[in-house]
Amino acid sequence: MESFETWKAPWERKGEDFDAETAKKYVYNVLSEREQLEAQKAQVAQERDALKTKVDEFETKDLSEVERLKRENEALKSKPVEDEEAKLENHRLRLAIEHGLTLKQADRLRGKTPEELESDVQELKELLGEQKKAPKEAPPSGNFSTGNEPDDLEDDLDPEKAASFFA
Repeated sequence: MESFETWKAPWERKGEDFDAETAKKYVYNVLSEREQLEAQKAQVAQERDALKTKVDEFETKDLSEVERLKRENEALKSKPVEDEEAKLENHRLRLAIEHGLTLKQADRLRGKTPEELESDVQELKELLGEQKKAPKEAPPSGNFSTGNEPDDLEDDLDPEKAASFFA
């Protein structure tokens, strides 16, 4: 495809004036064509998979059971394992990092798709924003006693008085 700077829209090539109706028709045609191509792509993929199955059946029909199982085992080993739960957990943690959530808050996120998780993270942030934390009270100021200090700090304590207290 040519560069954007040199590319001309269909109405420019035809020498037509640009208007909203022309743009709407153009976009509609592009989207319709895209849907048709996606449907064709799905059909071709389905036909390809059917042909692959037939080729595999033909190639394995003369193999012994052990050889066939070895071949299947190798094919399974070469396929990457797709763990949807791990992908979803990974997305949950990424969202938590992006939105500054703690791990406990991230565990609260619910959804079975990345889109549902993204929606839920917005709800959670709104909920957390509504819960205003009570302002912390300043610690009391002044001189306080722990109860372990003598009432008066005089140097001339009477030892007899103190002894009678414990008697």
